[in-house]
Amino acid sequence: MALFDMARHTQLSQLHITSCWRPSLGSIAHRAGLGIDIDVVATSNKRININRVGLTVPNTSDNPNITTHEKELLAACTNARLQEKLHRDKETREAAKANCDSWENEVEKNEPQLIRSIRRKLQALEVVEQILDPWYIELNTKDSKSQKTNAQSSDNERIHKDHLHITIKDAKIYD
Repeated sequence: MALFDMARHTQLSQLHITSCWRPSLGSIAHRAGLGIDIDVVATSNKRININRVGLTVPNTSDNPNITTHEKELLAACTNARLQEKLHRDKETREAAKANCDSWENEVEKNEPQLIRSIRRKLQALEVVEQILDPWYIELNTKDSKSQKTNAQSSDNERIHKDHLHITIKDAKIYD
């Protein structure tokens, strides 16, 4: 119902579901029938492949959801974080924050409005626990923490570089 409510609210005309219940593969959400994956959404005038494959691959990419400038900013952020771990001083910490803020601002600026609308609608639904996608990772939609920008640096982030995953809350599993 959450998925259909979101689709109606965002006026989707197409929604391609790639994975639902998987009894012996994947996270507990999929094995319990509480997770669903989507790789394409469309309205009457806009189609989006939910995909940011190539973000961490050097040089240019033919992925329309990634700009060359964003890739350069992510590389600067990643390098600054490495320097921060090595030097641990105030200036290095501030430089890392500035570099990473620039990259995160670029992600936000270029994220398709339709994807942003879908995420906002899903976050507002009480039954939605998690929203994981190529732009942002939201492990708990009900806590006070901000969603994390997906830098494709962890296994969980890399797994969700080419689809939107929604986990529905189930008190028997999560509480």
